[in-house]
Amino acid sequence: MSTAGPRVVIDSARGLVQVRDRLLTGSGMAFVARAVSFPAVSRVDFDLVAGSVTVQLAGGGPGLGGLLEGLAAAVRTAEPVSLPADAVTLRRGSISRVGRRLITWRVGSDSAGTLRFRHPRMRRDRAFARGLERLVITLPGVHDARLSGWSSDLVVHVDSESCDGDALLEILQRAVDERAAPGNETSSWAMAEKTATLGLLAATDLMLPALAPVCGVLIVGGNLPTITAAAGDLRRLRIGPATVATAIICGTLATGQFLAAGIMAWSFEFWRRRHRRDIEAERMLLLEDAVPMAPRLSLNGPAEPCARVGERLAFELWDVVPADGRIVSGGCVMDERAVTGRVGCRWVGPGEEVPAGAVIVGGDGVLEVERGTPESRVAGVVRLLAAATEFQPGRFAPTIEADRLVTQFAGPTLATAGLGLLAGDITTAVAVMRPDYGSAEAMSLSFEDLDAVACGLGAGCLLSSPRVLDSLAEVDTVVVLDDPKLAAQAVESDRVEYRAEGPAQAEMLRIATSLARHVAGPRREVLAGLAAERGCVVADVVPESFGGVDGLRIVHRQGGHTVILSEPREARGAELPPLVLTIDDVLQATFSFRQGQMPRAAADLERITAERGVRLVLAACPTVAEQLPGDERLPPHPEIVGRRLAELRAAGHRLAIVGPPDKLAEVADLQDVTVSLGLGGVPGWSAGIVCLAGEVTALADLLGAAAERRRKLAAARRLSILPNAACVAGAFLFGFTSVVAAVVSNLGTFGIYRRASGGLHRRRRRHWLRQRAVLPRLAGHAPTARRAAS
Repeated sequence: MSTAGPRVVIDSARGLVQVRDRLLTGSGMAFVARAVSFPAVSRVDFDLVAGSVTVQLAGGGPGLGGLLEGLAAAVRTAEPVSLPADAVTLRRGSISRVGRRLITWRVGSDSAGTLRFRHPRMRRDRAFARGLERLVITLPGVHDARLSGWSSDLVVHVDSESCDGDALLEILQRAVDERAAPGNETSSWAMAEKTATLGLLAATDLMLPALAPVCGVLIVGGNLPTITAAAGDLRRLRIGPATVATAIICGTLATGQFLAAGIMAWSFEFWRRRHRRDIEAERMLLLEDAVPMAPRLSLNGPAEPCARVGERLAFELWDVVPADGRIVSGGCVMDERAVTGRVGCRWVGPGEEVPAGAVIVGGDGVLEVERGTPESRVAGVVRLLAAATEFQPGRFAPTIEADRLVTQFAGPTLATAGLGLLAGDITTAVAVMRPDYGSAEAMSLSFEDLDAVACGLGAGCLLSSPRVLDSLAEVDTVVVLDDPKLAAQAVESDRVEYRAEGPAQAEMLRIATSLARHVAGPRREVLAGLAAERGCVVADVVPESFGGVDGLRIVHRQGGHTVILSEPREARGAELPPLVLTIDDVLQATFSFRQGQMPRAAADLERITAERGVRLVLAACPTVAEQLPGDERLPPHPEIVGRRLAELRAAGHRLAIVGPPDKLAEVADLQDVTVSLGLGGVPGWSAGIVCLAGEVTALADLLGAAAERRRKLAAARRLSILPNAACVAGAFLFGFTSVVAAVVSNLGTFGIYRRASGGLHRRRRRHWLRQRAVLPRLAGHAPTARRAAS
């Protein structure tokens, strides 16, 4: 019995060799591995499902014969090269040779300084694509990186002189290799059943009316749970989404509008899956941005123990500290905003505490573990974030919140459909009921909820739920309970010594303030105040480094000059060390600081009353309360405070209570919103808002964010109702059919989705562009600390 041999097609003009053989469906990767071992092969495209491999040779023309002989010899006898891990998991794809590196990316160039990278995973995995966009933009020499809207290509704008192209390719390939594990992308067959059903219903409606009984059985069988639920609602004399859906089914069977039914069933499943995919992707990106070690933590702690108490761990640049501990040797500059909510970096040395979740941005050292990761502060942060960003799917809409909206619309929708039946016919009635009243609301609200949590994080706060901002927007009275942090003194400028005279001093102040934005603590705020007084425009700079074992040293290079803002070595470890500005190793300015006379909270509380117009009640120690602004002062006695809060509630005031966790738990039933100054408190009780830094600084920002969220939600809800209202009006005035209503409704949902998701991405992009200097991504790997040698 003879078998057909491989079919080989040679395109000498383009240097292509195509091999087709059924044996390639099973052992094709071995053939590909031998083919790419030949140095003259620039790219190999493979389709192991069809049994096809296409080899692109780097040369052609007169020398093609020799290249073909070399390729044939390599396929027969050469040792297979090691292929990228991503290629091994693919059945269709391509492998390109760039220099001595094999990659599964397609690389092109739109113009000078603009590179375009394409990979099939970018379209199917939103979280991966967005994460890679953020990864690439942190690399030296990369000006910008964006995902194209339609093709999901990664378009990168680079400085050809400073960008390391080989390092860029290595990071991109490593990213897809690590993402190649099963389950990390969306299946292309997820919608196959709904698509097949849509095709059958469309064929019945347009060409094969004889299949109408089959389609009727298919529609009724696929909606039996909905019909059963509607029967239960009617027995309880209740009207809900199931009742409307059942009425639509009856109208579809009566009118034979199977195409419209297929479109709505397909689109409902599409938006449900799209919502679940995109919200989960944005949620994971938010968690990763907020806490660098979040992917290695579960909701109840780490997936596996990261370190044991007493163990010593060595760390270096861009590592993430996995457990709370104390430095025993070395020194480092770290960014701990994920744990403390304070933006910027600080230097820590031997004997000082380091929290889990801190990112090492300079230096190295050895840490002795004092508390395991499950008990650490960062584990609590991750659990709160995960709970605040978790979405519950609804039955008749993508989310439970949208289900509630659909339930509210059920009665009016049926009443309007009844009018349509009286004024027109059953076609008009079904067209009134047909629009999707829930998907657009779910899309807009879900993205706004994620944005609310992100806004809270930007202010250094954790929200127990996005809804807490809605309650905060209605607050008219803020009650501040007694807390030792209220007495903390503000930091002031002691003196400033400039090397230059005249206008050059303002320029030195501007440069120092720009670099001080990467310094944690109140010194950055003092410099910002000095710059504002002199009208200096502060720049958003990306430092080259942040210091090391010897101390904090923020280095920025621009225009051939090296600018450094540092702490003097002799002042290292002081409570308020001065900041020294040098340019090209020449001292330009020294900024010294001192403790002020007024509490730091005074300016923060003044903003609340002046900018937000809320009433401020202070229940603090009299000596402290006299130094703070307030409309009413109470002695810090629990009974007196509780009685006054009850009176305010009885008078109809909406209260937000700010204070330490233990005192908030005592008045938990007398408030609308609780703002905890720090994590912790009574077991089983949690605050609505947690200020990680333990200060009232963020409260004014949160009040502003709450008002802004109210405006955005109102606009989003108006937009979500607009296309459905247009469908109803069109059914009465222009005779819209169910098909037209389905199309208009889904176009409206698509527009709202693009608006909401695009707005969230733009806001998140602005955030991580500002923070990209301290993102632990330059190494291109998941950072971990290593066990130190005994």
